[in-house]
Amino acid sequence: MRNHFNPHHPMRHLISTVAETLLRDDPEYQETPATLPPVFRRMYQEFLRFPEHGSRTPSLVDLLHHLKRLDASCPSEGDLEGAPELCRWALVRRPASAYCQLTGYAAAHPRFEWGAPIVTSSVFQLDREFRWARTWSRFYLLSEFAPPTLRRMQAGGLISGDAELVDLG
Repeated sequence: MRNHFNPHHPMRHLISTVAETLLRDDPEYQETPATLPPVFRRMYQEFLRFPEHGSRTPSLVDLLHHLKRLDASCPSEGDLEGAPELCRWALVRRPASAYCQLTGYAAAHPRFEWGAPIVTSSVFQLDREFRWARTWSRFYLLSEFAPPTLRRMQAGGLISGDAELVDLG
């Protein structure tokens, strides 16, 4: 089955690939982080530090279930009330990578000054009406879509010169 890229769920194709690998019925298969795409290996390292695991070491299948929740969950009113805003944003992807990120200017972000240019963690969901996005780390409220932001971020060295805008059509 071919996985088609969907800009509203940009990680779905990777999640499906990982699910096929991790959930196959093969007694010879050994579950290791090395079997994951590089972006998920980094996420797994962060996932290991999540406090809800306590002293238990989560498996790669636990990570897969978490990734599926990120891809499927809709924000609550509380999620959106507490979410930082991303102004003048663009959805971008580097040709060599299999994931997308948002770039834009932060407002009410817990880690950045108001108006700071940022590149988000990997995007899991982009609302069909472009009101919000879900990344690995949080929900964002989205204001105006601004494709020229990518070139400004590239000129400022914040994002790689080979990054490309994702067609949202």
